[in-house]
Amino acid sequence: MSCMAGGCKVLLVGPWKAATNTYSCIFGDKTVPAEFVQDGVLSCITPAHKQGSVQVTVACLDKIISESCQFEFRDRKYESLHHKSWFLCEESRLQMALVDRIEQIKCRLDILFPPPILADNMNLEQRVSALVQNIQRYKWRSKEPLPSASFKGLTLFHLAAALGYRTLLETLVAWRNESSSDILANEVSASTPDNNGCFPLHWACALGRMETALVLYYMDRLVLDEINKEGMTPLSLARAFRNKHIVEMLVQQEHSVLESKLEHQGLNKCTLFPINTLSGGLPLLQDAPHQSDTHP
Repeated sequence: MSCMAGGCKVLLVGPWKAATNTYSCIFGDKTVPAEFVQDGVLSCITPAHKQGSVQVTVACLDKIISESCQFEFRDRKYESLHHKSWFLCEESRLQMALVDRIEQIKCRLDILFPPPILADNMNLEQRVSALVQNIQRYKWRSKEPLPSASFKGLTLFHLAAALGYRTLLETLVAWRNESSSDILANEVSASTPDNNGCFPLHWACALGRMETALVLYYMDRLVLDEINKEGMTPLSLARAFRNKHIVEMLVQQEHSVLESKLEHQGLNKCTLFPINTLSGGLPLLQDAPHQSDTHP
């Protein structure tokens, strides 16, 4: 995403390797110079443009060298309000949705005995985790999928991530690993989107849930690159909601992964820049404030 006034730095990931070449980035009918950052990474500053989508391509020596990729110019004020509104809901509403989802699963199990009585001083996460541990020993009576028209299309994993219930996440994963149920394959997945195209990691990053964000990242780090219907990645949401602790943690984790790969390839002396990537092999376009003295 970019502001209509322009002036935002974007990174473009692709097969560019020659630092001596002259690159440019074409936003619709407007061309701006692009700077070679390192092998495979260019940066440029967006031009001013009216609101809407344009096709973006990269050129070298005035010759197009990339496939086109869609880029959307938006009013920053509108974007800020819009992408945050999806996550604005009371914690009690998320808790109610979680309990309802668990009850729907219980109805599909052949439960022979009532769950044990739980201690009064247990919080909701402890209670639900204990319930899951108890019911996972029973066989499935019905394989009918859970209704998709739940609150915002959130799965058990979305709800646990949004509430910061790390223990519940791990308990659900243990159950899924022992069961071949299609229900759990969908409900206990880091890569199932909600009605707005958000994955559980989007919710953890938006709501500042450090522990669940870390668990989800380790489960499937590729989800870090997934965008929702507003074009926001989990990391960009963490930045938008000013959850700096999560931004720092995820960037550090990505650095560690890249350093390990470079060391394996004998390239561990290279300088690393924390960047996001988009799936599909198309050039990456990731917003960052334009500051001459910092890396995006």
